[in-house]
Parts: sequence; structure tokens; C-alpha cells
Amino acid sequence: RVNRRTGIGVGIVALLISASTMLIKQHFVYDVLVGGGLAFASYWVWVRTATPLYSDALTFRLRWLCVPIGFFLALMTTFVCLFMQDWQPWLDGGR
Repeated sequence: RVNRRTGIGVGIVALLISASTMLIKQHFVYDVLVGGGLAFASYWVWVRTATPLYSDALTFRLRWLCVPIGFFLALMTTFVCLFMQDWQPWLDGGR
């Protein structure tokens, strides 16, 4: 509501997390769809109607948006590399 670029960045992070949970088979498609529906409903009820006391209170420096995106990409790269090395902790107890 305060900064469109921040909202787009956060939305991309949310989509990447949703895709990763399905790609590593942690959730089914309908789990992600229901979670997205709940997030949208929560936004519609509480955030959309809220008025901030002053707009500067809800903003942060855009460069800090790189931190969660970088962490996510590093984590997914690590898991892809482990998966390519045939690491299957769900089968052998993590050995």
C-alpha cells in the first residue's frame, strides 16, 4: 500500500516460496492455492482497509529486499545441489 516496488518484490518472494514447496513435494497444488486464498482474504479484510498513521512508518529501504531473495536463492541452490548428489534424507535418515 505504501510502495509498489516493495509489494512486487514481496509478491515475487511469495510466489517463489509457493513454487518451491510444490517442487520439493512438501505440499499439493491445492494447499498452495488455499494458502494464497487465505492471504488474499486477509489482505482484503485487514490491510486494504487500514490507514497508516503516516506513510514513512511502513516503508523500508528497498535494498533490504535483496536479503530474503538472496537467502532463498542460496537455500534453493544448496538443496538442488544436494538433490543432484542423490541426497535423500527422507529415505536414509539424512546420511
